[in-house]
Amino acid sequence: MRKATVVIALSLLGCTSSNFTKTGFDTKTRPPLADNCPVVVLESMPTDRPYEELGFCNASAPGGGVISDKTPDAIAELKRCACRNGGNAIVFKTGDERGVQSPFGYSQQKVMARATILFVPPPEARK
Repeated sequence: MRKATVVIALSLLGCTSSNFTKTGFDTKTRPPLADNCPVVVLESMPTDRPYEELGFCNASAPGGGVISDKTPDAIAELKRCACRNGGNAIVFKTGDERGVQSPFGYSQQKVMARATILFVPPPEARK
């Protein structure tokens, strides 16, 4: 029974993770949103609406080997990081992975991603 507990604990250590760095001149922080808050994924900063830049998150996820791409897991972790830090949008910056070439093909070992975290006020608050 003790071995099973150790195996489960070690497997949980390989889960996705992220860290947040606040940016900008404003020292105020936004309150966290619900863990599953809706987060919009953008490729560039919005030009058609106001926004507040909160900071950036770096995320990593264990790779999917030769079977599957785990980049969506890293993006999901960036979304959770945004919610925890009061954001409702991310500007996806980079995706990177570490892997090795195996006899079966390329094996993804680790996925890393980075995003700028934004808070975009809802339309009714912009009037």
